[in-house]
Amino acid sequence: MGTWNLACVVRHIWAVLFRQGSLWVAWIWEYRIKGGNFWTLTSKAGSWLWQKILKIRDKVRGWFSVASDGVYWKGALMPKLCIRKVWEEFGPKRSYVPWKTLIWKGPNIPRNQFLVWLVVTDCITTGEKAQG
Repeated sequence: MGTWNLACVVRHIWAVLFRQGSLWVAWIWEYRIKGGNFWTLTSKAGSWLWQKILKIRDKVRGWFSVASDGVYWKGALMPKLCIRKVWEEFGPKRSYVPWKTLIWKGPNIPRNQFLVWLVVTDCITTGEKAQG
C-alpha cells in the first residue's frame, strides 16, 4: 500500500475513534464494532477499506489514545487530524538543504533560480560534464 493511501486509512481510523459525525462512521459503530473495543475487534467480513483498517490498526495503535475529552494523536489532542501529519510519519524524511534559501528566497529572477537549481543539483550539462 502506498504511503498516501496508508495515511488516508489512518485518517479513517481516527474518524472511527473520534466517532466523527458521518454516516459511514455511525454504520461502522452500529454494525461492525457493536459496542465492543475497536482495538481488539476481529472480523473477516467487510469491505476492502474495513479490512485495510483492521490490518494496519496494530501498526498505529501507539499513536492514538482515547480519553473523555477526545482522541489524542501522539500525545496531543487533535479535534481534526491532518492527513499530512500522518503522511510525514510514514513518508520519506526530508533533509535540510542549506542552499535552498539562496536560490528560492529573495528578489531573484525565476529563470535564473531554475538554472541555478539545475546546476546545484547536478542536473544540467555544464562545460566540465560536456567535455569529460
